[in-house]
Amino acid sequence: MIVGMTEPIPGEAAPRSPAFPNAKFIIQRKEVGTFESTHPMQWAWYVDGGMSGLIEDGIVLIDGDIELGPGVAIIWTPGHTDGNHSLCLNTPDGVWVSSENGVALDNWQPDLSRIPGVKHYHSFYRREIVPNANKLEDSIDQYDSMVKEKTLADPGTADPRWLQILPSSELAPWKRQWPVIPTHVHGGIDYGTLVSPPAASRNETEA
Repeated sequence: MIVGMTEPIPGEAAPRSPAFPNAKFIIQRKEVGTFESTHPMQWAWYVDGGMSGLIEDGIVLIDGDIELGPGVAIIWTPGHTDGNHSLCLNTPDGVWVSSENGVALDNWQPDLSRIPGVKHYHSFYRREIVPNANKLEDSIDQYDSMVKEKTLADPGTADPRWLQILPSSELAPWKRQWPVIPTHVHGGIDYGTLVSPPAASRNETEA
């Protein structure tokens, strides 16, 4: 429904209009391939017919890692899904990676974790990272993807022990969840302001 529909959803009179009609939605081709033919180990994770009747004008299919512009890239990090990808930003403070593969920095750096069991899991199984375990059939791919993210991320400026990784669905550091709270949280980042191009530039781009 974000990209809009060409046909009504059952029970509705008209197709849904796109929520962001001018946006481009960047999707890994492998992700679409999964929707088109899910494996028996995958079907329960996906909405049946989830891509039926979509307006495809705003969908851009990619294969693997791509550079969106100066200092901004998408890297393919399969595991959570076949087409999972993460966002890389090159900033004055170094490279940041925004990822879905973990819920806290503890997932990528379990050797520093104070969450009970995480450091033990890391040392007992001799695993560099601790996956979030929400994708059972592709756990090896997810492991490799998280190592890839660690390799790209720079050390933080406030505390160089911690890499500049931002979980896209981060575990909240609420006291009521103790002791399952992240050992370290970067907080938000702010590197400037997004500005729409002048109307003339937009028309030239569209032309």
